[in-house]
Amino acid sequence: MKLHDFMTNQDLVGDEFLADSWSTWRCVARLIDGDAHLLSEEDQELALQLTGRTELPTSAPDEVVAGPSRGSGKSRFCGIIGAWKWAEEYTLAPGQVAVVALAAPDRDQAALLFDYVYAILNGSELLKEQIQSETATTIESKHGTKIEVITSNFRSVRGRTMAAVVVDECAFLRSDNSALPDIELYRALTPALIKLYTTHGARGMFIAISSPHMRRGLMYELYGKYFANNQATGLYLEGESLTFNPLLDRGMIDKAIADDPEAAQSEWLGKFRSDLSSFLPLEDIDRAIIKNRRSLPLSYQYFHKAFCDPSGGRSDAMTLGVAHAEGVRLVLDKLITVIPPFDPEATVIRFAEILSSYGLNQVVGDRYGGEWVVAAFARHGVNYTPSELTASEIYCEAAPLFSEGLIELLDIPSLRVELSLLERRPRAGSRGDTVDHPRNSHDDQAIAAIGSLLLASKSLNASNRGYASDITHAICEVDHGYRERRRLPPPPLGLGGNFGQELEDYSSALTDYDPNN
Repeated sequence: MKLHDFMTNQDLVGDEFLADSWSTWRCVARLIDGDAHLLSEEDQELALQLTGRTELPTSAPDEVVAGPSRGSGKSRFCGIIGAWKWAEEYTLAPGQVAVVALAAPDRDQAALLFDYVYAILNGSELLKEQIQSETATTIESKHGTKIEVITSNFRSVRGRTMAAVVVDECAFLRSDNSALPDIELYRALTPALIKLYTTHGARGMFIAISSPHMRRGLMYELYGKYFANNQATGLYLEGESLTFNPLLDRGMIDKAIADDPEAAQSEWLGKFRSDLSSFLPLEDIDRAIIKNRRSLPLSYQYFHKAFCDPSGGRSDAMTLGVAHAEGVRLVLDKLITVIPPFDPEATVIRFAEILSSYGLNQVVGDRYGGEWVVAAFARHGVNYTPSELTASEIYCEAAPLFSEGLIELLDIPSLRVELSLLERRPRAGSRGDTVDHPRNSHDDQAIAAIGSLLLASKSLNASNRGYASDITHAICEVDHGYRERRRLPPPPLGLGGNFGQELEDYSSALTDYDPNN
């Protein structure tokens, strides 16, 4: 049965999709079926508008990407597609199971999509009879098809036989393990979709429906490949929210457009945002990563600097970055991440010990929690100074250091992901750009790493000179009336005979001396 027939069959799914408000989605169903010739003249004009074509396709596409915006009914339409593909019977090898996979940016959103499918199947006596078994995230049919929720992790789809993959909000897929989870998921799915061809004679269908976002990633790539292309074998559909759902409040949408025209491009008009771009090109990030380098120890030859991104221990991670300068190069030595939930006081103690191991009794950090952070670090001998720059300002100042190839990063996959997801947007009035993480994402590791590197670039210009003269000068100039013994590795040999006093002076020189002052 074709999709249009399925969604308009009252015995199967009731009369919901027969309403006038679903007329555009019924037109889309005709295109998915390869039946554009069955559209009315008015709907053909609409189809040309949605696809950007001058000629409508004459066959069913293997891939469909739709970019309607908020309130368009796209998640509900994803649900009807999932139920339709689940109800279809496939020619399979013995023991083979055809999977209809549902994916979304997170499990909660994927579960909502699953609930739509569940409601359709269990709300129909005919479809309910076909259910063999079900769990919280799977429904298996008597004819050997299973619908299930998958994550955006591309490794989760290997080895499957996919009858269809339905991805909701694919422009917002996130993964802690990948900078390009949407593209990697798509690439991993291709063999799984083709696998069905060996027995069924047709490959599985890939369907992605999402509000557009930034001009990068899978959705934007497929937009360039399919939209306004008469020869394309796939479809990209573009349209305003009101085009897909005429029941929306026009006045409310007009107000949103007036309040924030750029955001409205993706939120209501189905367009990719023109004001967003990647903060750092992925090639610049990869060039900075030193393969297999996880951390570096204290070096007495250089002056280390540290930046902390604190947290209350409930939702965000608490991170600490340590870096130093080697001539013109800026090197990340350490990046510590404590994942919530955690005890903030215990984490401060741990960070104080790490700072001590690098000869530091001071750290710069985000203005978080008022005096709590300052007092917590002070209890353990560390001076916590709130940063004079915002996170956005830190990122913007550090950007040229990446483009010039002056950064050395640790090989930490999650740091690579956070840096790759940072978004740059211009501010009104030519006041420069702002940089921030996208929704449903974090930059805890990114700000700790970049913050420490920027401190190193500004404060540690002595690192291109030999350390001996600097240390000697520091010990001569330091005020011996102010001392705090630090737990440090032994200093280099040859600094004198009084080892205890020497360690004390050397530690203070490392922590307190700035050769630029």
